[in-house]
Amino acid sequence: MQLDGREYQYYEIYKSKCSICSHFDFTRLCCPAFPKGVPKRYLSGEYIHTKIDKNQIGDYVFTKT
Repeated sequence: MQLDGREYQYYEIYKSKCSICSHFDFTRLCCPAFPKGVPKRYLSGEYIHTKIDKNQIGDYVFTKT
């Protein structure tokens, strides 16, 4: 999946814990758990990815850098 820019409107750098996660790729807004893009609920900071999500790949969860 190519990032089309829509995800950026949901990314809250000060609220989302993705910003300080060691797995997060800032250029593509993805990680090994969500290689096609991190779900909006995590990007927005609404939820923290501390438990395995049924839609993710592998067993990656939030890991502070």
